[in-house]
Amino acid sequence: MAAGKHLSRQTYHVLVSLFFLIELAFSTHAFALAVTWDGPSKQLFDAGEGHFMYTTSSILMDGVEYHFYCTNKEPFVIRDHIGLTQVRHNDGVVVSPNQIMLAPTSDAWDAQHTCDPAVVRGNFKYDSVDYTWAMFYLGEAFT
Repeated sequence: MAAGKHLSRQTYHVLVSLFFLIELAFSTHAFALAVTWDGPSKQLFDAGEGHFMYTTSSILMDGVEYHFYCTNKEPFVIRDHIGLTQVRHNDGVVVSPNQIMLAPTSDAWDAQHTCDPAVVRGNFKYDSVDYTWAMFYLGEAFT
């Protein structure tokens, strides 16, 4: 790269994601994920007419299920946003339904769509701040 040139925000995010995936794929640490479900069955997502919800990434923390998913904000308008619904794990009561968590960013790499959330726990550093959770997502800039 020539002196004085900087990576675009989109290129930076793609490279960080690729490095993370390469590290995960070639890690010498073996790990296994065992998941059991003992909670009640309940329909969590009622998007309503003209709305969609799909591609769920869910986590359980402190007795609350956090369900992240793709949705549209305006009825019958296909423009992806990332939504969040929170549910109490012990009884299945929805405590915070259908919030928009992340919207497309004007004039950016994700200006049209933000979708396909993947929420993971780990040790992450961004701008010198340590985090224990990260959400990776896809963005689309076309209009």
